[in-house]
Amino acid sequence: MLTIERTDVRDLRKRLRKAGVFDKDEGKQFRRFAAYSLASMGVSVLLLLAPAVWMKVLLVPLIGLLLTPAVMHGHDGAHRSLSKNNTVNKWMESLAFGVMGGMSTSWWRMKHNGPHHTHPNLISDDRSDPDIMLYPFATQQADYERSGPAIRFFQKHIQKWVFWPATSQVHFRMRGQSVVFLARGIREHGFKREYQIEVLQLSIHAAVFFGVPAYFMGILPALAVYLGIWSTVSLLLSIIFIPAHVGLPIQSECEDFWGSQMEGSRNYSAPKWAEWICVGLQYQIEHHLFPTIPYTQLPAAAEIVKTWAEENGLPYQSLGWGSALADSTRFMGRAWSVPSL
Repeated sequence: MLTIERTDVRDLRKRLRKAGVFDKDEGKQFRRFAAYSLASMGVSVLLLLAPAVWMKVLLVPLIGLLLTPAVMHGHDGAHRSLSKNNTVNKWMESLAFGVMGGMSTSWWRMKHNGPHHTHPNLISDDRSDPDIMLYPFATQQADYERSGPAIRFFQKHIQKWVFWPATSQVHFRMRGQSVVFLARGIREHGFKREYQIEVLQLSIHAAVFFGVPAYFMGILPALAVYLGIWSTVSLLLSIIFIPAHVGLPIQSECEDFWGSQMEGSRNYSAPKWAEWICVGLQYQIEHHLFPTIPYTQLPAAAEIVKTWAEENGLPYQSLGWGSALADSTRFMGRAWSVPSL
């Protein structure tokens, strides 16, 4: 397993600070978030006014396309990489994840900032990365071995064919988990202010994305539109997140924090015309090493980290987006037989 000397990490941090990549520009991020959000709302109005069903069908994926980067601006807010002022970070997190995405923000911080970022691609008895635990899909041989005959058949023969279609529902799964987490928190700790705010956010989301369309279109058409929009968002988020980690070795123990970030994360190069939708998430190595770097600064950070890795003989895993997606797809086809390290 990879071990990185602390002196090397300090040297890298010094280079990054000198280059100014930790500098915040919340104004730029809020302008982009507003642009994507307003554009998605504008297309939603066009959908409500469209006279023909086929027009509405064509507009649904466009709304999902615009909502994807809007929602993921909450990622920087949750990592406190948007602003030095944590109140500003919380506003972005609440607007993007809570109102636009319909998810509990406290759940996201618990799931993502904690076990995923501290132990990427780790599955062990006492601590695991939830982003790589995709049951009933197998991501390692141990998943297959602990499953029953029916699930084993699925993992060995069917999983590779249905994995990507299934990712179109990942946002609904995440949202369900976040609502359960929120309800449990309210039951165990009372309806404190943080939970009151999150319930308000989810209520606004439901009113804007389902209540208003249902008023103008009827319940069933509004439900179909809602499912279509968020299935599109789910698929796009999966195309963005999956190649960053899936396909890399699954670890059974973590001996070195910095080494695990380098071994468990992969960059991919998105074409210029598609970079806007990734919101910096194609730079996973830099993001995992230093989560407080704003996504707008990650391209500059990547140049420095790559040079540093080469100088120190460290792996710097990077592929084209298509190649990374292909590698993740091949991995999911054989994951049932791949042992963890």
